[in-house]
Amino acid sequence: MNAAGDFRYVTPAGLHAFDDVAAAEPPGEAGAGSPDVPAAMRSRLAALGAGHRYAHRLAGRAVIAIVGDAVFSHAGVLGGWVRRVDEVNRAARCWMDGQASERPAALTSSDSPVWTRAVGGPAVDCAQVSEALAGLGVARMVVGHTVQAGGISSACDGAVWRIDVGLAKHYGGPIEVLELTPGAPPRVLHGVRG
Repeated sequence: MNAAGDFRYVTPAGLHAFDDVAAAEPPGEAGAGSPDVPAAMRSRLAALGAGHRYAHRLAGRAVIAIVGDAVFSHAGVLGGWVRRVDEVNRAARCWMDGQASERPAALTSSDSPVWTRAVGGPAVDCAQVSEALAGLGVARMVVGHTVQAGGISSACDGAVWRIDVGLAKHYGGPIEVLELTPGAPPRVLHGVRG
């Protein structure tokens, strides 16, 4: 969202977190230096906008990552996205790195690994999850994106782990992390607010 200049979830203080980053474009051109971009947002866009300093760093990260027997994505990998892991990662990387001007479908589509809510709610299609996991060759899916009211939760007999605990002050969720250790069942670790 930040790379696209969508700062809906950025706090006023967060808008100024990159004030020390100089704008990459001179005033008047498209991008961070454009007069169309509100002044308060220019430094954040200059840092995180597609093709800019921190977006280059983020471009090295995968949208979909398979580690051991788990697949990690922001929202879940289902349906046709299962066969497009490399394409999704490559397209997102190219856009974040500034090599492509249009955001890829994986970053905009409502059923994508970034935006779907299909595994975040109470009614999960476990047959669809099972098919996805088989296609990816993994045992479980770990996702965020949908705040879980009671902390980390699982679905489909442990095939899906939902780790968005709503840690932001707005949600007031618990401090929890999911521990995945080879040869051991997943374990939820609990923290204490200081």
